[in-house]
Amino acid sequence: MTSRKGLTLIELVIVIGITLILLSFSLVNTSRSKSFVTVDTALHALINDIKSQQNKALTIGPSYGIHFESSKYSLFNSVTYDQNNVSNFDIVLGDGLQISQINLPSDEIVFSSSSGAIDNFDEGQNSVSLTLPATGETKTFFINKYGVIYRLE
Repeated sequence: MTSRKGLTLIELVIVIGITLILLSFSLVNTSRSKSFVTVDTALHALINDIKSQQNKALTIGPSYGIHFESSKYSLFNSVTYDQNNVSNFDIVLGDGLQISQINLPSDEIVFSSSSGAIDNFDEGQNSVSLTLPATGETKTFFINKYGVIYRLE
């Protein structure tokens, strides 16, 4: 009697098919988590920039702020935002991210040098949302008059 060791063509096709199915599931999950990481990472970078502007207002003065637009936000150092000021620093959102909702007076946050509080704060206008339109994922932060991010959604 001879012993035949090896795989039949049917066994090989089944193994390759199962492998491809498992690989497709992992790729779908990876693409979803990448978009979440992108929104989450951009939001945390924005929050760090807000804190940095508040610290500059307190230590350097006179006033520092952040102006929001749909595809970018600008760091500035004056009482009001002037788009022609060459000292503005623009941060353009990448990876298809958008600032989908700007619920702030004049679309900006300006920190006072004397207290670090937000000038012209309105309790009803205190949030900003980042969205990745390709997936519909959205993250929103809420800020109080002292510049504290007190809620993330």
